[in-house]
Parts: sequence; structure tokens; C-alpha cells
Amino acid sequence: MPKEVRWQMLNKWKKAGALFPMEDCVTVWKLILASYIGFLLVWAFGFKATSSISVSAIMTLPYGTTVTNTRSYVRKRMLAQVIGVLVAYPLYLFVNWVPNFPASQKLALPMTLSLLITAMINRAFHLKIADITMLMPGYLVILMTPGYDLYPLMRPIYVLLGVILGYALNVWFFAPNYGKIIDEQLEKAGERLERIMNSFDGTTLDEGQKADLQAASACVKTVNDYLPRLKQDLHSCKKYRPYLQRLPAIEQEVAADEAVICILCDELPQGEDAFAQDYQAALRSLFDSHQQLLRGEAPEHREIVCPAGSSPAHAAPVARLLKYMETLFCGDVPAVPL
Repeated sequence: MPKEVRWQMLNKWKKAGALFPMEDCVTVWKLILASYIGFLLVWAFGFKATSSISVSAIMTLPYGTTVTNTRSYVRKRMLAQVIGVLVAYPLYLFVNWVPNFPASQKLALPMTLSLLITAMINRAFHLKIADITMLMPGYLVILMTPGYDLYPLMRPIYVLLGVILGYALNVWFFAPNYGKIIDEQLEKAGERLERIMNSFDGTTLDEGQKADLQAASACVKTVNDYLPRLKQDLHSCKKYRPYLQRLPAIEQEVAADEAVICILCDELPQGEDAFAQDYQAALRSLFDSHQQLLRGEAPEHREIVCPAGSSPAHAAPVARLLKYMETLFCGDVPAVPL
């Protein structure tokens, strides 16, 4: 099948809102490895519960490639296992110890009591663990123990191996470098915006400038998607330590890029009237400061004449211009209103 045809089919799939992202090869590989290694460990150690490790690993994967999210899930899941075993196993022993215990209640009563007690513990101690995560260990202990006496002891071991496997796949082997992605996307956005600024003549953007603006907007959107993940792991991953000092500068550049994209996407004041001329002059001066920021320099503080609108239609352009100034000069707006 020709490459062009494959791309067309993939784009049609994506536009149709497919539930499974076929292009996400990393996720597929993580699922494959979690399943294969999990079952391989069952064979290697001679475990009797065949699926617990793989299922635990696979359930860890959706919590993402940030250390913070994955660690939080691992802690909660392991705590749920301990609580579930400590609650369900005594219930199982009790119903099997009491003589003449009704057969109809040997499953229904301990299952329900296990659910009730674990839910109460979850809420009483504000553990914020999903109810299904709290529920399943107890259910499985009551169901599996009759055929495997050591299951209550082995259950936490199975899950521990599974979450370690999921954690390793998420944050050791397949974790993207969010800092590097952000740097690359900001560099691409800066190149596109700088090209627009250098060729800007105050008129409506041509097709090439619009394409650059759309590409820059997509890059900034990607940065905004990944920036929260970088912030989550700033203090957890050594590879992100250099970004502790750089984060304010990155956020300033993102804010400035968003502000200028907002201005350029809208209809700019044009014409020979004083407002349009002053607006264009202020915008060009801000472009100079923005280009300094893109080069890694502190924008030079200069007096910028802010146009004073004389009609309600001027309010929105002036507000966007002031927002742009604020992002470039970190709130210290060196504007001289007319």
C-alpha cells in the first residue's frame, strides 16, 4: 500500500473519532510488554495466580509518564491491597469457622461486609482511593482463597510486582523528556513568529504568514499540554532540575507567544487614522522586545506609546495590546498613554 494512501486512511480514522489511537505506538508497546513480562514472571516464579501481575501493570500504565502521577497511583493501589487483605481474610476465616453457617451467606455476607468496611476506611481516613481499587482486593481474597490458601499473602506480592513493572515502563523506559519537547516546540514557535514579525507590514497577513501563525499556535498548544507534566516532576526527576531556574522564563515566553498569536489572529487596526498608526507603531516596538525574549535576552525596557481609542471598537485591540505588553515586561508595562 503506498505511503500516501496509508496517511489518508490514518487521517480519516483520526477524524472519525476513533476510540483507540492507532498512531500511539508507545502505548501499544507498553501494553504488549506489560502483558508479556507479567505472564513471564508467573512462569519464572511458579505463581498460581496467572493474571494478577499483568493486570496490575496494565492498570498502572494509564496514569501517565510523570513520576508524580504514577507514584501516587502505586502508593494508593498497594495501600488498597493491604487494607483489602486485612479486612477480607478475617471475614473469610469467620464464615468458615462458624458452625452451621448458612451456605447462602458464605459468599454474599463477607463480600458485602468487605465492600462496606473498606469504603468506610477509605472515607474515614480521606485516602481518596477509587472505590473499585479498594473493593477488588477483598473480593478476590474471598473468591480465590478456597482454592489457594496462600492467596491472601501472595496477593500484595503479585500486585507489587505488577505496579513495579508498570512504573518502570511508564517512567524509566518510555518516559518522554518533557523539558526537551517544550524547548523544541518553543524554538519552532519562535522561528515562525519571528518570521512573521520581520515581514510584518501592518496589513492583513498573507497565506505564508497565516501558515506560520497556525504552526506557531500548534506548537504553543503542545507546550501548554506538556508544561503541567514538567511542573509535576520538577522536584522528582533529576533530568528536570535545570528547569527549576528556567521555568519563569519559559512561562513568560509562552504567555508572550500566546498574546501575540491572539493579536495576529484578529483583525488589526488599519488605515491612516491616528489610532491605527499609533497601534501599528506600538506593535512593532513590542515585536522588537519579543524578539529579544526569543533570543534569550531580557526585553529592553522602553517607553511605548499606547494608543488611546476613541470608540468602543478600539477597546478590544487596546486590551490585547496591553496584555501583550504585560507578558513581555512581567507586569511592568512601560506604556505612555496618549
